[in-house]
Amino acid sequence: MGTELLQAALRVLCSYTAYAQPSQQDVDQLRAAASGPEAGWEADSLATYIIQRELKKKRAQEQ
Repeated sequence: MGTELLQAALRVLCSYTAYAQPSQQDVDQLRAAASGPEAGWEADSLATYIIQRELKKKRAQEQ
């Protein structure tokens, strides 16, 4: 993964943790930062993983 892709993933993570959902702009930037034949799938998978991980953390804290 390139630095730009990692930075975009971190923006998705930060916007999710701050606002309980990632901003569409951050998700779009994540997709744009990905490269290669499976770039869209890779970016979407990374965003999904980040969101699921944060949801699990939130649920664990609520219990």
